[in-house]
Amino acid sequence: MKLQERHKQFVIRGYAQFMNLSQIIDEFLHTFPDDIEALCGIPYVDKHRFVDEYIAREQELGLKKGELEDYYDLLWDAEDEYAEKIEPQIEEIRKILASRFRRLDINHKRFPRKYRALFDQVQREHFQNLHTGSLENPKNAIEELETLYNLVRENIFEHQDLTQVRLAHQILKSIVTSKNLLEKKGALNVKPQSETPQQETLNVLSD
Repeated sequence: MKLQERHKQFVIRGYAQFMNLSQIIDEFLHTFPDDIEALCGIPYVDKHRFVDEYIAREQELGLKKGELEDYYDLLWDAEDEYAEKIEPQIEEIRKILASRFRRLDINHKRFPRKYRALFDQVQREHFQNLHTGSLENPKNAIEELETLYNLVRENIFEHQDLTQVRLAHQILKSIVTSKNLLEKKGALNVKPQSETPQQETLNVLSD
């Protein structure tokens, strides 16, 4: 089965919210578990469900035999069996999904133009959501900015997309400015900055 419209929009929304490919696949597996076999030709088996069913099955057999095993022994056995039999299938599923999701990244040369508006809209909404009431506390704002900076920095390394370096620089500059303001007000103990935003941005390029 080809990716359906709901699948494509889900992936694009993930990219627009600065999720990396691995994170998008994690969320996709959680959201569309029943579609995986049709998409990849391999059934998806959730680990928690597999473990629960394994333990329940072995406990039932043990009761019939009058030889009930320790729960934690069954848990370890279930996890070992999942690792041996299921995890290789999951890895193959992830490879297949990764190959199909890459072109839905707006930085891919084959990104469908018709989804540009969706990407821009979701990204605007994502930035707006960062400006919640909790951000009235400057410390919370700095934490949010640092999280966003790390996501952008990770995308730069993963995709070698130098167009995001400017965004990373702007976010980092905002973090440094916010910390300096708080330090002057005595609201936050900040260690002296060893690097300027410009130096940090250069390090992003050279790492």
